[in-house]
Amino acid sequence: MTGEEQDDQATGRDAVADARREVARAQARLAELAVRYADARIGEETTAAPKSEMPGFKRPKPGEFVPDELSVILRDQPYQVRCLLARTRRVAAGLPAVWEAFERGDVDADQVRVIDRVARRVTEAATLAAIDDQVIDAAQSKTPKQFQVWLLRLVVQLEPLAFEERHRRALADRRVTVVQGVDGMGYVTGEISAADAAAIDAMLAAAARSLGADDPRTEQQRRADLFADLLLGRLVFDDNTTDDDDSDETASNQTASNQTDSGETDSESEADSADIAAAEPAGDKTEPTGDNSEPAEADLVKWLEVEIIDPDTGELLGTQLQRVDADGQPIGEPVDPVIHQPLAHRPKLIRRPRTIRIGVVVPLSSLLGATDTRPNWLTGPGSSRVRFFGS
Repeated sequence: MTGEEQDDQATGRDAVADARREVARAQARLAELAVRYADARIGEETTAAPKSEMPGFKRPKPGEFVPDELSVILRDQPYQVRCLLARTRRVAAGLPAVWEAFERGDVDADQVRVIDRVARRVTEAATLAAIDDQVIDAAQSKTPKQFQVWLLRLVVQLEPLAFEERHRRALADRRVTVVQGVDGMGYVTGEISAADAAAIDAMLAAAARSLGADDPRTEQQRRADLFADLLLGRLVFDDNTTDDDDSDETASNQTASNQTDSGETDSESEADSADIAAAEPAGDKTEPTGDNSEPAEADLVKWLEVEIIDPDTGELLGTQLQRVDADGQPIGEPVDPVIHQPLAHRPKLIRRPRTIRIGVVVPLSSLLGATDTRPNWLTGPGSSRVRFFGS
């Protein structure tokens, strides 16, 4: 690359940066003028309001319809205009350094929106001052997602008790929302704890990849189908570890009963167990490798699922399996749970037959023969209808 090309690229980067700053300054100017107009209209309506009102007549509050007026000017929805006015007043009053940076073009409207959303969670004035002092430098070097995560981390560090209270309130408001969309599609949104959400995402990812390369569906299609099939019971995880544990426990109880009936003491039983353990060859307890071979039963408790966290954003990137010794110390390198899974972590998918229930709704008059419409005919509106219940 020649020097002239490098100069052209540098000039182009500077031009893009200058244009972004101009847009940010224009956004700040627009927000400030909108607030000025709203304040002027509120003052005008307050002055013009009569001192006495007629009984039973309720006048609108001063400035109640100002967002509607501005929505016509800004060509935006009244709700968005209300948010703009409220956000501008909050930032200008509570975060003066952020507002000055907005006017200079150092932060744009999207960044101000993120800052305001996080600042509204603050309960202490010292935390608000810390945000106002540190947020400008962080906004210059982080992506929007990294910037929001950094802000949330800062608030959690400064107000850990308030964060716990907000988490309890948010967890109490957990819910599932189902919306019927267009083109015969629907949307299911569940608000649950972050730990459960990460576990669901990891489970869907592992199950989708375990279906093999012969599956013609894309990964997202697999995830969507698994989500619906598992939730509706058309597909279940078959985990035999519980049955194995139960059978082992039953066998142990039967062995203990036989030993008691034969007159053996506990010390003799322990001695026999020690002799059997000493006689076992060392090769029976094999070390699991990264292939698809089945691990030994003794290895079920020697694996730990470790989360992979992005150090910059705090985002959960995935999980790995790490083998540990009896003292809990890691052994070897972590492995991908999709490629190698211990027996206890390797469920099997079982497809259940789909049951369809059909309910037929027939007017009583048709069943009694009081009308000319026969019960087994499908006619126009107001007559017999067939409704499908379930899936």
